[in-house]
Formats: sequence, C-alpha cells, structure tokens
Amino acid sequence: MKIRSACFVVVAVAGISAGVAWAAKKEIVMQTPEELKWVDVPNAGGAQVANVTGDIFKGAYTALAKIPAGQVHPLHTHTAGATAVVISGTFWITPDGGVEKRLGPGSTFTVPGNIKHASGCAPGAPCLLYQTGAAKFDMKPVAGAAAPAAAPAAAPAAAKPAAAPAAPAPAAAPAAAPKK
Repeated sequence: MKIRSACFVVVAVAGISAGVAWAAKKEIVMQTPEELKWVDVPNAGGAQVANVTGDIFKGAYTALAKIPAGQVHPLHTHTAGATAVVISGTFWITPDGGVEKRLGPGSTFTVPGNIKHASGCAPGAPCLLYQTGAAKFDMKPVAGAAAPAAAPAAAPAAAKPAAAPAAPAPAAAPAAAPKK
C-alpha cells in the first residue's frame, strides 16, 4: 500500500511539474483541427497522434489519437500509464486474461504502465481519443501475442473464409464443438 501511495505521489508531482512548466509560458494554446500536426505512432499500424501540450514521445503530454476502424493492437504494454476519453468511434480494451470492454463516445479509461492488454477500434468508424500522460508514450508488443479471440477484428477474418473453400470451415466446426 505504501508503494502504491508513493507511486501516486511521484505521478502527481510529475504531472504538476509538467503543468507548472507549461503554465509558466503564460500563453493560451489554441489549435483548429486543420492546425493539428498528425504523426504516426511507432508499432501501431496506422494510428496517429497530434500533440496538444507537451510531446507524447518525449514526456508529459496531452494529445489527440486517431485509430483506424477495425484496427487491433494485440497484447502489449506501455512503460507509463495513460488516461483517455473516447471522443468518437468505439474503442475496446481487453486486459490480459480479462474480458473485453467496449467504450463509446464519452467513455474514459486509464491504463497503468506495464499492464498487458489488447486494444483497438471496432469496425465501422475510426476512433478519436483525447489522451494524457505524465511521461512519454510508447507501445511495446508482447512477444508472440495474437489478437484476442473476442476482438472486433473478426469482421476482416470473415472475408478470408469467403475466399477459402466452404468445406474446410464446417470441418473445423465439429472439432470446436467437442471442446465445449
């Protein structure tokens, strides 16, 4: 419990320090959607971020994140924790060994650092998130991880069986039935 409290104090001090440094500039920061500078997130297959304050890849930040519709981020971790608000689309998160939760507009989530999880944007519409963190953002894939079975990526997989012969799919179904 003392370690948890100490971690909270360290994160709070880091966040306050970042806020104090930003506030010391004594300027209002304003950006229209056209002024945002979107950059690719490494190891994220097309996801992009635009800094609002700070720099998401260097330290404390607030940023917008765009994730393509249907994109799956298999099991991974982040060095530091992050908190986000879903602005549009349906973002989902599945903790390692846990149950997937779908988060629509207005939903919030916090992922502590070094927690294994899968995440992504459900098919249908891209996701837009407002995200903040007290330290730089990274995405570290877990070796050998595959997308969770319940991931929304199942829609693209449905296109694959249509291209494959229909006979192998029914043969696979009886094999799955005895496992129940």
